[in-house]
Amino acid sequence: MNKKMVFGVLGVIVLIGASLFLIFKEDRQQYIFLIPEGYKGKVTVTFDQPDASPLVYEGKWIFFQVPSSGNITTSGSNVTGTIDYYYVDQAGNRTKIEDIPNAIQYLHTESGGSKNSANQTTEIPETLSFFVGTPQEYDNDRKS
Repeated sequence: MNKKMVFGVLGVIVLIGASLFLIFKEDRQQYIFLIPEGYKGKVTVTFDQPDASPLVYEGKWIFFQVPSSGNITTSGSNVTGTIDYYYVDQAGNRTKIEDIPNAIQYLHTESGGSKNSANQTTEIPETLSFFVGTPQEYDNDRKS
């Protein structure tokens, strides 16, 4: 290979790399879950519910205040981004849960539809769910 071809290939690689960096560097939305200190159990967010409250934005952050039931409904749609979890004490102080090993289990989303025996489709709203607790607590909860 001659030098011009090598520099041409390297130039293309650099351009592709720079383009991918800029695409994925884009500021993405970030969910922040504020969970009552000591809460253990499933948290489920149900999206696109017309009569529910809208998402709460602060800049690129979307905040969810987790109630004691663990169930949240919103009129907003699910977005792609990162998730941070915080325990919140009575005074409003936050402790990032990633600093507590094995505190979040089984993060997943669901949506779609299902057909019944009469071949009618029932729409299932999009949900995002996770479990707050240890793997053992998660296993025990699933069995109950």
